[in-house]
Amino acid sequence: MFLSVHSPYIGINPAEKGIFMEAGKTYKIYVTMDKETLLPYPYETDCMNYTKLWENNNRTGPRIQEMCQHKCIVQITEKYYNCSPLFALYPNNLRICDLSEFTDEFAKDYFPCLKRCKDDCAKTKYILDVQERFTSDYIWEAKPDENHTKHIKVEIIVQKAEVITFFHRPQYLDVEVFSYIGGFIGVWLGISLIQIADLVESIFLILCYMFKKKNSSLN
Repeated sequence: MFLSVHSPYIGINPAEKGIFMEAGKTYKIYVTMDKETLLPYPYETDCMNYTKLWENNNRTGPRIQEMCQHKCIVQITEKYYNCSPLFALYPNNLRICDLSEFTDEFAKDYFPCLKRCKDDCAKTKYILDVQERFTSDYIWEAKPDENHTKHIKVEIIVQKAEVITFFHRPQYLDVEVFSYIGGFIGVWLGISLIQIADLVESIFLILCYMFKKKNSSLN
């Protein structure tokens, strides 16, 4: 049996990304969560707010980047072959595609669609620490009950109620940008005013010198 712990907004195939579990064992899964908040365009992270899109689209559509990618697969295979691949996890009622049906047309539309599925503005990462032991190790009886050898016991433990969040923020906020530019303008104006005052003073001294020289020559 396979088990997977993941975001409620994404479908995952446990056989590919899950934990393999065997009968007669007890599994303790300790879960911690990290959240990362990115910035949309024009910032470098150029993320997409899928939650806002979902709300604007009458609460339908993907809630996360991976499901956006799976939606691309379903839309394109439906367009060309009226079917959905077995590995596509986006909800649909189409028949399962035969891989022999795929042509170059799929790739032509798929990759441009994939580029539109930008990274999530809010990403939650689930970190799992899995501990497994034979269930019989917890039993004091000399001979474990038959159920202990046939059943799988799973305990999922959320270690911390708090979620550690990492924020990406602009290098300069709007207020900081204006302050930064304003500071430069203030310094420039200050220097300019000092230079103008020096220039006026120099002109005044030159005129005074010329006036005195002219008066002395007349005398």
